Order: sequence, then C-alpha cells, then structure tokens
Amino acid sequence: MTRELTQWLAELAGELRSEQHSHDEVREIWRDNLATGTPDSKHRATELLKRTKAIRLERANQLRDVATEAPQSIKANLFKLAIRLETSGDDVTDDLCELAAEAAAGGNFDPASVASNQQANENSLLAGLRDEAMMNHRHLAGVLQLESEPLRKRLNRWRKKNGDGWQELTEATSKEPRYLYRVGDVREVLREAINAK
Repeated sequence: MTRELTQWLAELAGELRSEQHSHDEVREIWRDNLATGTPDSKHRATELLKRTKAIRLERANQLRDVATEAPQSIKANLFKLAIRLETSGDDVTDDLCELAAEAAAGGNFDPASVASNQQANENSLLAGLRDEAMMNHRHLAGVLQLESEPLRKRLNRWRKKNGDGWQELTEATSKEPRYLYRVGDVREVLREAINAK
C-alpha cells in the first residue's frame, strides 16, 4: 500500500500543479469578464469557472477515498488537504508532495527528519512515479521538489540526444511547458538532478 500510495500522491501532485495553473487562469478570466464583459462572455466565464471547480471537487473526492485507506499518521492531513482543495483556490501541491514523502517513509513523518533525509525522500518520490507517465518539467520538478529551470535545461539536453521518450506540445503557449517526458525514459536524468541538488 505504501508504494502505491506514494505513487498515487506523486502523480496527483503533478496533475494538480497543472490544473492549478489552469484554475488560476480561469479565475482571472472570470474576474475580467465580471467587470467588463458582455452578458454572453460573463456566462461563458462563469460556466468555465464552474467546470474547474467541479474538477477540484472530483480531485478532493479522490483524495478522500485514498485517505480512508491511508496510514493513520497521514490520514488526517489527507482529509485536510481534500477540504482545502474543495473549498479554496489554494495550491496544495507542495503539501501533497510532503505527504507523499511521508508515505514513502512509511508514515513516520518528522519535519526535521524530512529535511535531513530529503534526498532519500526525493528518490522515494521518483521511485513512486510510473514509467509510462508523461509529465512536463514543471510537474516533475514539483513532485520531486526540484528547481524547475535547471531541470528543464537538463531535460532539454537529454531530449536533443534522444528521439524517443518525449512528446512536443505544439499548441503550448510561450509560458507553458512545450514538452512531455516519459518518466521511464528520463528516470536516470531525474536521479542525476536529485543527486546534484
């Protein structure tokens, strides 16, 4: 259960980081349209905001379901995160990464020990990611608690040497990550990034 829980929490953290970015953009669009938009654009923006809130509610419910089976030491914190996810616009991914590290450590969470064993926890988080998962550099950095820009550069160097194991997102904006990486193919690059930290 611990490995599966760690894997699930790490993947959820990556997905939530991306969804948080979209949620923030939708809230901004909604605010802009509320103030200056036409009735039709206000309606569309409100519907879009409702959909993003429904996605957050679904994620919160998934988190609750997992919390019921989680080790006692992190169960309450998972339920608290589910409530925050459902009721606020807060970004809970960092807290979720900490809980994934705690689950990887067998539920024995002590902030001082996490700091002293950070590399071991990050390697545990890496071990929790499925090989077939496709993630961008920001998601990977968030899940593995790494700096995003150095990881992006490292992955770009790897991508230029390898024809497989990555996918270009042709419709990504200039502010969005342009590439997804298959975890199994870049696992060694990620391990090197963790060890270089």
